[in-house]
This record gives sequence, C-alpha cells and structure tokens, in this order.
Amino acid sequence: MDHGVGFIHVVDDRAFRSVPRQIASTERRIDCLGIMMRWSYETTDDMIRAYSNELWVSQDALRRLGAAWSEAFGGWAFPMHNDRRQIIGIRLRITGAEKRCVRGSRTGCFVPTGIDSRSMLMICEGPTDTAAALTLGYDAIGRPSCSGGTEIISDILQAGRRRDVVIMADSDGPGRAGAQRFADRIIGLCRSVKIITARPHKDIRDWLGAGAIKGDIDDRIANAMYHRIVESAEKA
Repeated sequence: MDHGVGFIHVVDDRAFRSVPRQIASTERRIDCLGIMMRWSYETTDDMIRAYSNELWVSQDALRRLGAAWSEAFGGWAFPMHNDRRQIIGIRLRITGAEKRCVRGSRTGCFVPTGIDSRSMLMICEGPTDTAAALTLGYDAIGRPSCSGGTEIISDILQAGRRRDVVIMADSDGPGRAGAQRFADRIIGLCRSVKIITARPHKDIRDWLGAGAIKGDIDDRIANAMYHRIVESAEKA
C-alpha cells in the first residue's frame, strides 16, 4: 500500500546526500503542508517564470502542482498527496532531474488543482511530466515513479466517476512495464484505459520541448489500442 509506507530517498538540512531507506509508519512525520505554504510564500513570480522556461511548461501548470522554491535545499519542491488530496510528502529537484524527498515524507502522488471529474485523465510519471500534460491541456495526475502511487490513484478513481484514462509511460523498459502493471490494476475502475509513450522522445516533457502540440498527443491516443488484461497460459 502507498498510504503509509513508501521507499524514498531521504534528505535533511545537514547533508544533501540521498540515502535509500524504508520509512516505517511509526516514524515522526513532518508538517508537509506548513513547509510547502512557507516555501510558496517565499517563491516569487519571477522564479516561477524562469523555472517554467527551463522545463518548457506553463507557469499555470507549476502553480496548479504547488511548485515552490526551497532555499534550504537549493532546489524546487513539489507536494505529494494521498487519495484525499492531503499533502503527505515533498519531492525535491535539487539539480537537474535529481529526485529526492524531504526527511519524514511519505510517498504520494502529484495532484494538481482544478481537475475536471468528467474529462479524460492522463497519468504521468513525476511532477514535471504532469506539468507538461497540464500545459498541453490535459487533466493529469503524476505517479511518484513507474511503479509507485498505484493504490492512491486507484482510490481516487474509485471515488469519482468512471472515466477514460491514458497512461503516459516513459519510453524505457521499466516505464512500459510499470504502465502495463498499473493498467491491469485500474482497468476495472475506468471506462477505458490506453497506454502510450512519447517515442522517439523519452517522455512527454521532452516531446513538448521538441515542439509537440496537443494534436500530436491526441493522434497518438486515438491510434492506441484499448488495454486488455492478458490471461496467462496457465489460466487459458
């Protein structure tokens, strides 16, 4: 389950070295909401504008995801949510695409404000790919990794209307495999499920940076097959 236990990279104020460890449900939690509110207050419009240009995404997308600059860590922070939209963790991007979490975080998903409960939902990997999907005009939620966030997003889907879902998988092997497993898990909660990649680009943000428009992604979605669970030979 993703709600209480997660495997994350831990960072604290004294050392910026990431250390993999298992976060037990009994470990002291931090006030993620309070931290993000303080960092958001300290983040200027100019900082958001510069970061949006760096990522090729819109300023609105970053704001909807709650992106904020952390002076303490010298990087950008994105809140992670549970299925009730509560902030339970903070993902950091210290340099480039380096991914870490603030000590005491729980693993969650990147859930922007303003999602339409009726529109097709695109599920991406990570906050910046989610920002790219939002920039292109999609409703989108981000998984923390190609294998994380399954139960949280399943609970979100189960609580709402049945809707069409598109999984935007990274083009590498782990990304495609993770998308297949995730599709198997959520197919019963959706009206339909499709899996696409950004090939020949790594992910949707790279595709956007290369000049993609919404019509390009719409064409890829239209031509994708609907996901079906493939029964194993033993069950056949």
